[in-house]
Amino acid sequence: MWSRTLGRIMGLAAGLVGLVGWVLALSVASGMSSLSPISAVFFVPMLLVIGGVAVSAYQYNDRGRTMWLSILVVSTLLLVLGTVLSGFSVGLLFLPAAIMAMIATLFTLLGRVALKL
Repeated sequence: MWSRTLGRIMGLAAGLVGLVGWVLALSVASGMSSLSPISAVFFVPMLLVIGGVAVSAYQYNDRGRTMWLSILVVSTLLLVLGTVLSGFSVGLLFLPAAIMAMIATLFTLLGRVALKL
């Protein structure tokens, strides 16, 4: 059960750190140039993915519904993909959240395996 608790805590921490990184990345991007619609194509989905990690990690580790595990895994993969694709521009600001999301997903999956045993 400790792994599910750690998964819940790391998921919420990933959401909080991701939100701070998102605000910083948005301010850096707006300071470099005027925000364009292309920037919105990146920043809006990243905000949704960060929220998806936090909510799904909490909900799955609290209630155990499989739908939340699927959302957690997909959100984590999209967060890591967005971090890698944004590279050295603003991706480094999302890197701590991506690492925390991967750890949260790992602990959540370990908790699921422990329940099956």
